[in-house]
Amino acid sequence: MRTVLSRSLILRSVAGLAILAGMSSGASRVEAAPYLVTDNVTNDVTRFDTTGGQSVLISGGSGTLNSPSGIATIGSNFYVDNKGTAPPPQALSSTVSRFTATGTPVGGGFPTSTALAPTGMVVGPDGNLYVDSTNTNAIQRINPTTGVATTIYAGGGAGGAPPPIVNSGPSQNTNFYGLAFGPTGSANANTLFVADYATNTIERFSTAGAYLGAFITTNLDGPSGLAFDQFGNLFVTNVSKTANSLDSVRVFTPAGAFLKTLVDNPNANIDGPIGLLFDTATTLLVANNNRNLTGGGYVEDFLLSYSGSTPTAIGEATVANGLSGPTFLAPAAVPEPASAIMLGFGLVGTFGFIAFRRRVEVAVNRGV
Repeated sequence: MRTVLSRSLILRSVAGLAILAGMSSGASRVEAAPYLVTDNVTNDVTRFDTTGGQSVLISGGSGTLNSPSGIATIGSNFYVDNKGTAPPPQALSSTVSRFTATGTPVGGGFPTSTALAPTGMVVGPDGNLYVDSTNTNAIQRINPTTGVATTIYAGGGAGGAPPPIVNSGPSQNTNFYGLAFGPTGSANANTLFVADYATNTIERFSTAGAYLGAFITTNLDGPSGLAFDQFGNLFVTNVSKTANSLDSVRVFTPAGAFLKTLVDNPNANIDGPIGLLFDTATTLLVANNNRNLTGGGYVEDFLLSYSGSTPTAIGEATVANGLSGPTFLAPAAVPEPASAIMLGFGLVGTFGFIAFRRRVEVAVNRGV
């Protein structure tokens, strides 16, 4: 099992101190913010918290999920898509499930197109969920409250976009995979970017589903996960179709030009990288699906340093062990605030009382 290191140890490794060699496994790493990881092998969703602890919010043994892949958070809920696998339960295939921050199911799941096999998921600038398909290249927009799903792009090569290529690559993946919108306030804020695994392309769509053309067509090898940094650079995980030794995370400018290979295998601890999440502006989490199944899957944390807007990985640490097939990452959902009637229960009651008193004062001052 890989050693789990603290962020302070990442900094020490950069400074070149020899302390790392003597560290035992299991050292906790303090996260900047809790996050969630889907596991498409065990059908789990696991939460990693700010104290280095972890808890399984949804267990595969409960039968709640079927090959979970994409995950997204909106307020006090998180959403997981069920790509579906054989054998059944088919009832869990092609659905998006909603959960509270603690993993309690909300409703019976939102149905998507029966052929969708949803994979990637992202929250759009309009607050809706966007889900894509590795089977048909379709894209759906889902209202996170009502569950109403609208197919905004039907796939199949419409509008000049590439048609799906079934069972391409050694991992039997098809086309569309990870999704991302450009950073808020940027020129790409309302553009949906889609990783096209089979054609080694990053595609672009509007929120209405109009195909806007290819964004990146070179320097990719099995693009899978996407994430933007604070400068609008696009980070792309590559699960190489040539050799495991070519797995990588590559970086492209806001205009789509190749900037650099951030990390690759074997020069970094990368093995089947899929999901990406910026834990902070300078720390990048990478979910390694461990496609060769030579050991457990894991999440690797890379510490970044910037020269202008160009990032360099200056340290890394394995921060999540004990996973089988980690796929995508999302910030943990925030529980609903406690009711104001919970007075006398520590800080929750104190803050609830302050908020309640403030509302009363405002009402009185306004003459309500």
